Amino acid sequence: MDSKDVSSIAIIPQFYAGREVFITGATGFIGKVLVERLLSTCPDIGRLHLLMRVKRGEAPEARLQKLKESPVFDVLRNDYPDRLNKLSPITGDINKLNLGFTEKTIADLNNVRLILFLLTNRLITMIKITLLTQKTEKET
Repeated sequence: MDSKDVSSIAIIPQFYAGREVFITGATGFIGKVLVERLLSTCPDIGRLHLLMRVKRGEAPEARLQKLKESPVFDVLRNDYPDRLNKLSPITGDINKLNLGFTEKTIADLNNVRLILFLLTNRLITMIKITLLTQKTEKET
């Protein structure tokens, strides 16, 4: 790796320094890896607001705790446990109007400067079904 490669890598932590990020899909496979990489490689990143819905009766706060216990975060838990405190669960649902946010939730996200939107296969399928249904309704 030459010095150009190293200097371009250093830009990423600088870009995220102090920024708050809103992430959907953080509990999925790719989402967990993304969150881990951001916390590991960008030590000065601001809060990571993770959109989480109630799932099988489990509140987002409990789901966040399970997420933090995931093996992908082993190194962070051992070497930089304080970075996991940058994770903030945001109760909402991608399937609801305005993501199901309350006025307070919207106010809490006022400092977000970047949104990372990860789609799941389930959501992609739902979007396709919705689009096909709308198309069929227009044709009839």
